[in-house]
Amino acid sequence: LEKWLLWQESKERCPYTGDHIGFAALFQEDEFEVEHIWPRSRSLDDSFRNKTLCRRDENLKKGNRTPFEYIGHDEERWAELENLLHKMRGSGNNYGMPLGKIKRFLARSIPDDFAARQLNDTGYAAREAVAFLKRLWPDVGPHAPVTVQAVTGRVTAQLRKLWELNNMLGGVGEKTRSDHRHHAIDALVVACAHPGMTNRLSRYWQARERRDIQRPLLPPPWETVPADAERAVADIVVSHRVRKKISGQLHKETTYGDTKTDVTTQSGIYRQFVTRKRVEELSKSELAKIPEEDGEGIRDDNVRKTVDRWVEAHGGDPKKAFPPYPKCSPNGPEIRKVRLLKKQQKRLMAQVATGYADLGDNHHIAIYRLPSGKTDFEVVSLFEASRRLAKREPLVQREHRNGDQFIMSLSPGDVVEFQKGEDKGLWVVHGIQSEGRPTLARINDARPTTVREAQKQGMNGKREIFRPRLGGFMSRQPRKLSIDPIGCVRPAND
Repeated sequence: LEKWLLWQESKERCPYTGDHIGFAALFQEDEFEVEHIWPRSRSLDDSFRNKTLCRRDENLKKGNRTPFEYIGHDEERWAELENLLHKMRGSGNNYGMPLGKIKRFLARSIPDDFAARQLNDTGYAAREAVAFLKRLWPDVGPHAPVTVQAVTGRVTAQLRKLWELNNMLGGVGEKTRSDHRHHAIDALVVACAHPGMTNRLSRYWQARERRDIQRPLLPPPWETVPADAERAVADIVVSHRVRKKISGQLHKETTYGDTKTDVTTQSGIYRQFVTRKRVEELSKSELAKIPEEDGEGIRDDNVRKTVDRWVEAHGGDPKKAFPPYPKCSPNGPEIRKVRLLKKQQKRLMAQVATGYADLGDNHHIAIYRLPSGKTDFEVVSLFEASRRLAKREPLVQREHRNGDQFIMSLSPGDVVEFQKGEDKGLWVVHGIQSEGRPTLARINDARPTTVREAQKQGMNGKREIFRPRLGGFMSRQPRKLSIDPIGCVRPAND
C-alpha cells in the first residue's frame, strides 16, 4: 500500500532519474524501492513524508546522503530534478507530491535543529515533567542514583519494533492503539531505553543503508523480553475513572410547552409537547411526520404541506432549501418558524422556568430485586441527581419501595464482570440509556465510538459496544468491581 501511494504521488516516475515506473517493475521485479529522502540514520525519520520511490541502483549510489549532497554539485542535473519535482506537485483534486515533501527534496541541508527535535522531546508537558522529577532526584553527574530523561515517540516506536513488541496486542507487526494496554508496552520500552540508544539507532540505520556490510543487531535489554512482556501484559487490568460528579448538561437547551394531550402507542403512553423551530433547522424525518398519524410533526396542517412542497421543489433538503421562504398565501407572511409537536414520556422531561426540556445525560442506574424475584431499575438523570444533591439526599437510593432489595448502581466508568455466558469477562460502563440499558464495552477497548474518528487515529474499526436489557444483563451474573489506579481488583462496596 505504501509503495502504491508513493507511486501515485510521484506520477509513476523516479524523482531522481525521471524513469517511468511500471507496475511489474515496482511490485514484481523490485527494480524500484522505497527510499528515504533524508537518510534515516541521520534524521531517524521513517514517516511517509520522508519517503519516495527510487531506482534500486540509484538508491545505492545516493547512499547516506541528502538529494542535494548527492547531485547538488551537478547544476544541470539539479535543475532537472527541480523541474521534475514541480511536475509531480499535486494541486486541487489532483493527487501528487505535497509542497512540504518537495521542499524537503530541495533542501540544501538538514536543519541544524532537526536531529535535536527528533532526539529530544520538546513538548511543553514533557519538559515540565522532567523539570519536576529532577527536583526529586537532582542530577549530580554520571554517578547520580536516578537519571531523568525524555524519550521521543520516534525512538520508542523503533525500539518497540526492533525488540518484537508490536505483535502482542494486534498481531499485525505494527503498534495498535485500540487496546489501552499499549501504554504499558511503551512504558516498558522507555524504561529500557538509555541515552546511548539514539546513537546506536543512528548507526543501525546507517549500516542498513550501506548494503556492502552485514546488517547490525540492536539487541533487546534481555533475551526473553517479548515472552516476559506478553505474560505481564496479559495480567494487566485496566483502570477506568468512575464519573459520579454532578457535572455536564443537566438538560437540553430547547424548551417545550405542555399540550396536556396524551398519545397512546404500542410502547406506552406519551405526552405531546410543542416548541417553535426555524425551518432551516428541520430534519427530513421531522418534516415527514404527520401529527394525526405519528403524534409528532408540524402542528398546522396547511403550514406543513406548504413547507413540504417548498422543500421538495428546492432539492429535498430542508437545510439547503431556505432562504427564500414560502408563504401559505400570496399576501401572507413568510414561514420562517413552525410549531413542532414532539411526543415524549413526561418522566424524561425536566420542568424548567419556561416550560419543559429534554433531560441531559444520565448519572446512574440503580438495580433492585423485587420480593417476587424479578428485577427492577431506576435511571437517575444528572438533573435529578443535582436535585438530590441540593436537598442533601443520597444520590444512590438503596431503599426502593417496600421490600425491594438493592443490588447495585452503575455509573460511567464502573466495571462489571460477567461470570456466565459467552460475554464472560470485564466490561466498563460508558453510559446509561433512559430505558435502563447500560452501554458497555470491553475493558481494554480504547477505540472511539465512530469509524471516522477511529480512522483518524489509525485504529481498526470503532469500539464494539453492548447494550443488554436488564434481564439479559442479570442473566450473565454480573459482579460489580472496584479497580484502583494501579490495577488492584476488589469487590465494589456498593
